[in-house]
Amino acid sequence: MIAQLPNLDMILKRHKIHPKFWPEVHALVEEGQRPGSTLVRRLNHVTKYKAALKDILAELSEGLEHKFPPADYQSPVPYESLRSEDIEPEDIVLVTSGGCGV
Repeated sequence: MIAQLPNLDMILKRHKIHPKFWPEVHALVEEGQRPGSTLVRRLNHVTKYKAALKDILAELSEGLEHKFPPADYQSPVPYESLRSEDIEPEDIVLVTSGGCGV
């Protein structure tokens, strides 16, 4: 289980999310499963789905020091400046092995 969100059904109901997507949203939030392309499209482009996702992320962030960034977040380091040739081979091992140095 990734997260428990007791108010998830209430959020989905409040934003009038179609019940056929509820199991998929639960799987995303509670089990960390990637949603299908239809739900992804709705979460990215349909106002009520975007609002529901925003409320879900706010609820998951509640009481934590870490907050999910807003949609207009700009990284302080441009992603284009992070080229693969700037990464040392030993760093790749540490990242891919979770720091175990395998």
